[in-house]
Amino acid sequence: MFVGTSSNTFAMFTWLPRFVVDTGFSEHEAGAMLSFYAILGLPVSLVVPLLVRRTGNTLVPGLCAVLLYGTGYLMLLQWPREVLGGLPLVWVWITIAGLGQASFPLALTLINIRTRTTAGAGALSGFGQGLGYLAGCAGPLMFGLLFGATGNWWTSFGYLWLMLGVLAVGVLVTAPHRFMEDSGPG
Repeated sequence: MFVGTSSNTFAMFTWLPRFVVDTGFSEHEAGAMLSFYAILGLPVSLVVPLLVRRTGNTLVPGLCAVLLYGTGYLMLLQWPREVLGGLPLVWVWITIAGLGQASFPLALTLINIRTRTTAGAGALSGFGQGLGYLAGCAGPLMFGLLFGATGNWWTSFGYLWLMLGVLAVGVLVTAPHRFMEDSGPG
């Protein structure tokens, strides 16, 4: 999950301004859009852990995050300059993709709700975040390399959709209510 969520989050933080400038918005507007995207992470970071604690369900918020990210990306690519009632719809598309950031606090919450002990949480956190962030850091690099090689944003976002597939697999694997310590060594 950390690989998928980190790849998407880090790539958007890095490349969203360039994308919106390339679609015709000013650098000032691009900065405002990135700030808005980043700020959307705050409410989902507060709501997701509470929702998971209350319902015990990680599958629904996880798959919703994947769907939000993927849909937001498609809308950004398909209709970046559409306007409705004087409002550029890019703000709506960024909102949709930005709410996909719910996968990030979900991944963090899973560390605590899928372990029984402090030692287990530490081990899972070290492994999941260490490997996940390391691999996730490739997200912005791959996104940029693909855009540089093709000059096409669809190719770069295609990589993010692939990482959403990785995220979805992580959501499915972690959905059953079981604890890390209950797993055998093999």
